[in-house]
This record gives sequence, structure tokens and C-alpha cells, in this order.
Amino acid sequence: MSQQYEDGCMFKFVAKAVKYYLLGVFGFTVACWLAGIVGVLPLINPFMPVFGEWLFRMLALILCLMATAAVVESVRQ
Repeated sequence: MSQQYEDGCMFKFVAKAVKYYLLGVFGFTVACWLAGIVGVLPLINPFMPVFGEWLFRMLALILCLMATAAVVESVRQ
């Protein structure tokens, strides 16, 4: 008889965080692409370094959450 495995709440939270992070990156990419087409990209250029740093920090946080969730889920078993 096999055990039924249920995802923990931390794993669900990390999955949602990854989903919304990737959606945000995709949305910003589309917005920059459209800004380049319309011709307002010079207005967005000053914010690029700040946004890039913010994206990197969020990625580091999500990777730490993924590692923590993996450890918690493996200990829980």
C-alpha cells in the first residue's frame, strides 16, 4: 500500500512565489519591449539598474526559500 503525499504549506508558498516572480519578470520584459516600440524607453532607462538589483535580490530570497522548503519537507517525511 502506497502512502498519499500531500504538499506542505511551505512548498505551496514557494511554488506561488516562483510563479509570481516569473510572471513579473515576463511582464516587465513585455513592458520594456513595448516601450521600445513606442519610443519611451529613455524614460525607463534610469530605473533599469534599480529594477535589476531588486530582481536579483528577490531571486536570491526565492532560492533560499526553495532550499528551506526542501529541507523542511524532507525532514517532515
